[in-house]
Amino acid sequence: MERWEGRLIHEFLLPVAIALFFWGLMTERTWISKILSSKTIVLLGNASFVFYLIHLSYFNMKLKSYIYLPDRNFVLLWTCSVIIYLLIEKPLYSSCRKLISKIK
Repeated sequence: MERWEGRLIHEFLLPVAIALFFWGLMTERTWISKILSSKTIVLLGNASFVFYLIHLSYFNMKLKSYIYLPDRNFVLLWTCSVIIYLLIEKPLYSSCRKLISKIK
């Protein structure tokens, strides 16, 4: 980053490469787009906000005190976040959408 070559890569080539990657994902059907659009990955993407909330919280500390896995409870945290998403966030989102549609 301190030399002009690093700044060129960081501020021009990397954003262009990322933009081309996303453009390719949106316009073409490749094996990467098939993997990223699978039901499992979409579910993990939907539960990612819950994962973000619980991996830094009191929930994670309590979970470690009960069950400690060598992978730092990564799989268990994802499992909990998917369960919380399916039981709390998704029904709440659906009910809010129904309520908003009645208001319109």
